[in-house]
Amino acid sequence: MGIKFERGINKNNIELLCRWSNELGSAFQEQWMGSQIPYPLTYDKIKKLENKFSIFNEEEFIGMIQEVRIEEDNIHIGRFILNPQKNRIGFLGQKR
Repeated sequence: MGIKFERGINKNNIELLCRWSNELGSAFQEQWMGSQIPYPLTYDKIKKLENKFSIFNEEEFIGMIQEVRIEEDNIHIGRFILNPQKNRIGFLGQKR
């Protein structure tokens, strides 16, 4: 499994994030995106976020993460959202 992060998110992947989140409803979105981003998730809401990174497994887009702040040598992350179909799959691709 080759997990990698890339700064930014392209339009198609933003649309995937919105679909994943909106299909599972407001409770899912609040759990992963926090309460400051109102439901439903939209392209414009994701586009406005700063310091966002795409998460890939090999070449497959599987989610996003946002760098919230840096304090000394620590990076605080938030708004971590993964493809719901990938949430229960371990590093070997086996369901837990």
